[in-house]
Amino acid sequence: MNIMDFMNITDEGYIIIDEKRNINIYNDKAKEIFGLKKIYKKYHDKGKLEEGDILIIANNGYQIDDGGLLDLDLKKLNIDKKLDYGDSFIYIGAYKSNKSPKFIYGKEHNNLILKELYEDLVIEVIINEDDKYIDIKVDNETYKMNFFSNIGHMVILNKDKKLKFYQSEGYTARRESIKDILDLKEFSDKKQLLDEKNIIGKDILLFHDKEDAIRDLIRVGKGENISYEDKILQINKKPVMCSLYKLKDNQAILKIKDIRFLQDLIEEREILINKIKSLKIEAQKISFIDEFIGDSEEIKKIKMMALKASKSNSTIILTGESGVGKTSLAKLIHKQWQKKDSPFIHVNCPSIPENLMESEFFGYEKGAFTGALNTGKIGFFELANGGTIFLDEIGELSLNMQSKLLEVLQSKSFYKIGGNKKMKLNVRIICATNKDLEIEIKNKNFRSDLYYRINIINIEIPPLRKRKGDIAIIANELFPKLCKNLDIKEKIISKEGLRYLSSLKLYGNVRELENILERAINYTENNILFKKDFILDTQEDVKEDFFSFDLKENTKRLEKRLMKKVLKECNYDSKKAMELLNIKKTSFYEKLKKYEIKIKSEKKEL
Repeated sequence: MNIMDFMNITDEGYIIIDEKRNINIYNDKAKEIFGLKKIYKKYHDKGKLEEGDILIIANNGYQIDDGGLLDLDLKKLNIDKKLDYGDSFIYIGAYKSNKSPKFIYGKEHNNLILKELYEDLVIEVIINEDDKYIDIKVDNETYKMNFFSNIGHMVILNKDKKLKFYQSEGYTARRESIKDILDLKEFSDKKQLLDEKNIIGKDILLFHDKEDAIRDLIRVGKGENISYEDKILQINKKPVMCSLYKLKDNQAILKIKDIRFLQDLIEEREILINKIKSLKIEAQKISFIDEFIGDSEEIKKIKMMALKASKSNSTIILTGESGVGKTSLAKLIHKQWQKKDSPFIHVNCPSIPENLMESEFFGYEKGAFTGALNTGKIGFFELANGGTIFLDEIGELSLNMQSKLLEVLQSKSFYKIGGNKKMKLNVRIICATNKDLEIEIKNKNFRSDLYYRINIINIEIPPLRKRKGDIAIIANELFPKLCKNLDIKEKIISKEGLRYLSSLKLYGNVRELENILERAINYTENNILFKKDFILDTQEDVKEDFFSFDLKENTKRLEKRLMKKVLKECNYDSKKAMELLNIKKTSFYEKLKKYEIKIKSEKKEL
């Protein structure tokens, strides 16, 4: 029995290369592990992608195991959607065709299903993350691939709707990834297996990416003294257990064990550990999380991010439109912090005049400048020492103040104005802004180095109009508190009222909702509030965009407001209203009809 016969009966893969990266031995087990030794039940000839070919693609990890797809590659497929790293997607379409493709996508590890009648073919594609497989069916012909983490699967039919190519294990080693195919590289046939004459003497990099294990193997072949045993690494994106040794005559050997079952056990163990951790923190998080009102999926994610952030001393930046609740969330994060009894200093940056900014932030010594207090002044940072400073609307700071703030964050110390004693800083910083700071950087209004310093943990709070399901929940929570604060007997909102509120485009977010509720409480005598009770003079502010570039729309809105205001001033006397508006009777009543203004109903409401 020669050495090759011996290696082919073992349960371990062996790859031996020389100093020139050429393969000397590649045993059957190694071929099996990497999909180079496989008996195919369906055959096709070698070839490459051509115009008119029907493409069916299923990828559960964009840019992970698809050869490194780019947005430009997606454009070749008439996909304008910009995908994020790791997204899953399914595509059915014809190459270089004007016909719109069928395309769906989701986040990594999302289950996806697409079933379509395309070119008279019944095509069904399934990405099943639970059972770890991707199945492409064409007229009940199945092309199934199992995976451990990520995979890019593809089937190609020619213009006659006959099988031209299908993806199978070992596509990375054969250079047949989705990216390779779209780059019009030739794919091999499935009539012959790779035998010794196809592999021996070839460059190892023809079959494997230059990942850590292969890179180490090449380095050892060139004479470097590297060795290790039973180290878990990835080869062609597949986790394997590797042992690396140096042989005589400038040869290197890599021994490989398939750890697919071990990998599954590790994943199951991690899932179990995470569940246990979740149960342990459940009691801690309930009171904290429930204080930030909302039950949408978006807010659930925000709450979990905030919970994690509260355990850290790292700088946090809260982003989102005005009124979404950035201040409330900042206070809750501090409240949950391990130093929750320490000071929380809220600094409203836009409210501080530029000439007072430095003294307000850092304080000053007595006699530091003309007009300075004899006692000196303690600045915000000194007040917050040992606790949290909340820099609200940090995007409004001048470039000069940004520079000073950056210096403080880097050195973790500062000087008072007129002082010569360096004060050490021990403070956790939470920032907030309603601006897109990346755009502000491009416009040279915000320092990029300060942005990278504060953008450690970024929590973006979505506006209410993108999570309308939360409006009713927030309204129900706010309403009793508002009644109590206004010293008014508690009222309730009807289901009709809640549905109406949930339909509004609240561009002022929670702050605007609170304003609407407070008005309704003051204007309504009934204990139960209905839709009509929220129809105020400023209704347009609530149910229409606060700002629009459409001149006609803005003109209509202002005209309607003016009509209603004048009528109210005239106690709904039509003749007086026409005189004040300086319009004729016909025009007056046309506008009443146009804007659905009913004088009788208005009088009754008064």
